[in-house]
Amino acid sequence: MTEKEAGLKAFADRLNISLDAIHFAASGEGRQDALAKYMGVSQKGARKWLVGESYPVEDKRNRLAALCKVRYEWLMTGNGERYADDRTLRSQAENIETRVSDSLIRIPVMNVECSQGCGRYPPDYETMMDEICISETWLRHNALFSSPSNLSIIVGVGDSMKPTYQDGDLLLVDRGITEIKVDAVYVFRLHDEMYVKRLQSRPDGALLMISDNKAYEPFVITIENRAELKILARILFALNVNRL
Repeated sequence: MTEKEAGLKAFADRLNISLDAIHFAASGEGRQDALAKYMGVSQKGARKWLVGESYPVEDKRNRLAALCKVRYEWLMTGNGERYADDRTLRSQAENIETRVSDSLIRIPVMNVECSQGCGRYPPDYETMMDEICISETWLRHNALFSSPSNLSIIVGVGDSMKPTYQDGDLLLVDRGITEIKVDAVYVFRLHDEMYVKRLQSRPDGALLMISDNKAYEPFVITIENRAELKILARILFALNVNRL
């Protein structure tokens, strides 16, 4: 087997593993047909990707990685982390010893910037940049959260959530909340971009994506588009200070 053939086989293995993980049609002709329709290519073209006969053309690769919910670099080369979403954030945050003492808990500050405006792509690698220690008694008095181990801090970017949150505010989030049970402000992924917005359920099953800054119009997430929505965390509050 040549080096090129080995590379193609490894790519096909990663592609099929990723499609299995998202339950994207069973292997065989059914998967070939479904992938061809989704990607806008012929069945023959999709089959070549799946069996390791060719790589996708350049303009199809990002869409394929987005479908598989994996990093582009990992899918195409096998290098780096497989995921670039909250699973990376969660795995790193969970390795941190949460409790400092009987009264203090440690909360990681992650290198994640979420858009309070038009959306923002997540970083390829999500790592802990710093940590903040907070009184658990004070925290439980001021916020309801699932578990101390699910807490982390990210940065909100943009002005669309003013006056509630300011551009650059540190936002305390609960990663244990991944469903919309009440109308609140969430961190979520929509069409592969991350947002911080208020989400409000509508009787017809759609959602309103609301900016607290009245200069921005609400956006409707239709029932059809809800399949593209992934709740990553709920915002508890901002750790902000008055800037002098």
